[in-house]
Amino acid sequence: MALSVIKKLCILSISLALALTADAQDMHAGQASISGRILNVYSSPYPAKVWVFQILIHDGFATMLPSCVTDTDLEGKFECSKLPDGKFIVEVLPSRRSKSQKQKAPDSEGEAIPASIFYPGVTDIEDAMPIFLHANEAGWDDIRVAYAPTVEVTGELTDHVPPASFKLEALSEDGLVLDTGIQPTYDRRTGRFSISNVPAGHYQLTANWLTSRDIGHATLPFAVGVNPVDRLLLSSMLDVEITGRLSALPAGVTVSQVTLASTDGSIRDLSAPVKDGTFNFRSVPVGTYTLSFPSSQQVYVDAISVGGNSFSGSRFTVSPGQRTLNLELVVKGPSIPLQGSVKKWDGEDKSAEVIAQSEESGQIYKVTTDGQRRFSFPGVKPGTYRMFAWPGVDAIEYRNPVALRKYKDDSAEVSVEQDGLISTIELTPIEIK
Repeated sequence: MALSVIKKLCILSISLALALTADAQDMHAGQASISGRILNVYSSPYPAKVWVFQILIHDGFATMLPSCVTDTDLEGKFECSKLPDGKFIVEVLPSRRSKSQKQKAPDSEGEAIPASIFYPGVTDIEDAMPIFLHANEAGWDDIRVAYAPTVEVTGELTDHVPPASFKLEALSEDGLVLDTGIQPTYDRRTGRFSISNVPAGHYQLTANWLTSRDIGHATLPFAVGVNPVDRLLLSSMLDVEITGRLSALPAGVTVSQVTLASTDGSIRDLSAPVKDGTFNFRSVPVGTYTLSFPSSQQVYVDAISVGGNSFSGSRFTVSPGQRTLNLELVVKGPSIPLQGSVKKWDGEDKSAEVIAQSEESGQIYKVTTDGQRRFSFPGVKPGTYRMFAWPGVDAIEYRNPVALRKYKDDSAEVSVEQDGLISTIELTPIEIK
């Protein structure tokens, strides 16, 4: 409850109606714009830098593409024009001119001008409201920057190796990450760090360093509420080298490539060639992963052996402290074709994206429907799958487990047996909210 109260005390007043206006007449056809004015609590122009990020999704990963960055003029005005259709996040950062002004609230202890603010007036990117732009659309509004409660965040980088660089980023549940502009201080002698004037929100603190032997990094998500945050332990982690070997392949099958995918979507998929039955990934962060082969090869990872211990499925974990990890894969086949169709949907999208997620390992398969709304997976491992379908391509960041779970109630559970499916699959398209 306390966290929500702080958010209401913040900050930034903005509406951005984004309706068609006369200003849109001056824009190039098919483009849109966002403009406004940044004011302080006294309604005077406030020097700031305005960033507009487009949310792009490709192969299930969401990224933030800077589409416009501009400084306010002497009247506090800004404009971001020639923007494409899409979904955007607006961030306001005090400029050097405003940072030279007094940042602490004059009559309130522990309050300051927030280092970053997101539309529609929050310091927590979790509560940021995406703005949907359409062609020839424009909007204008005043943005008022006010003082907000802030706290100090302190902690220690364990097993620190000087020097290290730090970055504090805003982090949403959906995996959106943006730099806050807040610079942590770090004592390389003790490994202690501190971050001043941090407003309410969800964050990710990252440290990186380079030695003569290794590349090190550490990442820690945390939340800020009404009280100072101390004793954070940022554990140093070194990337791990993974080597693997394939057991005897089914007759007539050759495998030329293996893919490593993180189960939490924290890194993009990595691929490595398979030569003489072996493969190698030189630098893999700590985390949980699945291994797979191109679907056209119609084989799957049935089990993985690590250090003499065998585990069913394609899932394994890279733990802190490991330097190398040796795997042996049990490969079986053929995989089972998975086919079906998607019911009709409203809208102009000509195809739908279909996802099949293994209930056992979390491994994800993706295909796109054809012109008759039919889909076909070349082959999957026998087992139980949760299936999703939504109109359009690159519409959902399905590699993020949190994002995918939002649509669980609208998905279908399907059992794939060794002798094939018993009935035809028909999926209901999911309306994106």
